[in-house]
Amino acid sequence: MSKPAMSQRSMSPPRAPRAAFDGFKGSFAEDVVGRRLRVSVIVPARNEELNLRDVLEAIPQSVSEIIVVDGHSTDDTLGVARRSPRRVLVL
Repeated sequence: MSKPAMSQRSMSPPRAPRAAFDGFKGSFAEDVVGRRLRVSVIVPARNEELNLRDVLEAIPQSVSEIIVVDGHSTDDTLGVARRSPRRVLVL
């Protein structure tokens, strides 16, 4: 016995009701009801003294926390992370 063919309508993903997006403000850091979401960025680094500052500056201000995970750097990677004007957790 063969399976009945699926209609095009049943194959498309379900859509959220239009009212669900009434409170959406367009920021990726806010959900559809306007509550603030926490967004974390994890930056793995090893001997990235020359590049880390640019990477940290490129992270949007809407990010809640930045975590730099150092892989036993032998240069000033940790110092660059700690001197960042942003709140950076260094592990």
